[in-house]
Amino acid sequence: MKNNNINIFLSRKTWSRPINSLELKHHVYDLYNETFKEYEKSFYPKEEEITYLKGLYRYFFKAYFSNMNILCPDYPILLGLFTSIFRIKPINIMHTWIIPFYSKKTFFHMLFNIVLYFVFIRSIAIIVASKNQLFLLEKMKIKKPIFFSPVSVDTNFWYPDYDNKVLENYSLIKEKYILTVGGNDRDELYAAKVSKILNLKYVRCGYDKQILDDAFDLLVKNNLEQNSIFIYSPSHEDLRVLYSCSSILCLPTIVNTNPAGLSSLVEGMACSSIVALPKLISEGYVVDEKNGLVLEDDYELFAKKYQNLSDKHSSIKKNARTFAMENLNINKVSEDLYQELKLKGIIK
Repeated sequence: MKNNNINIFLSRKTWSRPINSLELKHHVYDLYNETFKEYEKSFYPKEEEITYLKGLYRYFFKAYFSNMNILCPDYPILLGLFTSIFRIKPINIMHTWIIPFYSKKTFFHMLFNIVLYFVFIRSIAIIVASKNQLFLLEKMKIKKPIFFSPVSVDTNFWYPDYDNKVLENYSLIKEKYILTVGGNDRDELYAAKVSKILNLKYVRCGYDKQILDDAFDLLVKNNLEQNSIFIYSPSHEDLRVLYSCSSILCLPTIVNTNPAGLSSLVEGMACSSIVALPKLISEGYVVDEKNGLVLEDDYELFAKKYQNLSDKHSSIKKNARTFAMENLNINKVSEDLYQELKLKGIIK
């Protein structure tokens, strides 16, 4: 075991506790646990609930006396700010899905962006999971090594699973529905309208009841709720079947810079879903009409595109699974990142 004293500060709550009963680790934890498997390392936070100030108070000295810190967005940004101020030599690597000055324009977010930018320019390196974000950082002329490290997926757990009993429990039929999974950054209307054109059910799945309620209200206002099903907090086993048996895993987003939907994307690909998502987010994951589909700006055009590609659906599904197994498994993703960090002399 190499004595490098590496601390990995994950974001609060979402990262420190399981989504549901399977207790699957988040890919960021898995990534660094595997990348630094030969190094002494510690993961934080240790508690479920932690605020920005509590995180700074509790972990500042651990970060300050560390040889290297991996920082995710959230309270670790404050650790990055103060270690950058009080230590001359940079010791932080930023693993980010937020790009400064490309988020919301509120006073808090602008202040956060200024702090984040300072932490970026005082970091050793920056790691992103989206090629669009890599492009944005290069455009900002931040003179630090920037690495693209895709979201990994456990292809031993996420695999094509066609359990009809699960579908029956949700009153669904294989390949007779369009599935959308995720948070409040999904474009509900786009997916629901595509479902209506293709005469398929629209299934909205998520782990936040309020987000699903808001999505239902939006569909009601647009007279799109009649053919829709809402599934709250399915087990990962059920979700695996829902991915596998969908006609399309449709992931339209209402954001253009943050890589929304990547976890659902890679899980769906591993389950041989036909994943459809915006071009900006697809880069590095999906090649249009080969292992997935890139959404059109107009939902009618996308529906027509899907219909015209009916003879390619089987190959797209097969290619999606193959891509996930060959390029998104944790061993390959972590080994690639390890070699890049080593090549740049960031780790020894």
